[in-house]
Amino acid sequence: TCKGGVEHRRATHEEMCRTYLREIEHLYYKVDYQTAIVEGEESSRSKMDTLCKYIYRYDSTDRIRTRAMLCHIYHHALHNRWSEGRDLMLMSHLQQSISHADIPTKILHNRTMVQLGLCAFRKGLIQHAHTTLNEIQSSQKSKELLAQVYLLRG
Repeated sequence: TCKGGVEHRRATHEEMCRTYLREIEHLYYKVDYQTAIVEGEESSRSKMDTLCKYIYRYDSTDRIRTRAMLCHIYHHALHNRWSEGRDLMLMSHLQQSISHADIPTKILHNRTMVQLGLCAFRKGLIQHAHTTLNEIQSSQKSKELLAQVYLLRG
């Protein structure tokens, strides 16, 4: 239909997945400081769950699903939900397929693993924290893996 010279149509699942991923990427790294959710306001956890589950169901590309999954895991870890984050990581089998991903997705994966390791540490799960963080730190390229290095070119 056309209203005011602008054509209105329903978005496809592909367009919705891209839009939801954009929203997820603006939400996943923010800490939900609210102890009690204001009436009518959605918690970041339920919003992340809703957006990610839509992508898991309707996305046809590996990249969008992978990035949504990593953001979801990161968000769980950031909020001390270690078992949820770990279970999601194990069920997704991302460890086996991440080597084929693009560089920004690999960086997000590495940052998610570090956040999961820090979460395990905060929960007192020292062996899990050591195992998770050791993968990144033992490479001698931890800053590069996390995209924390400046490249000076002259």
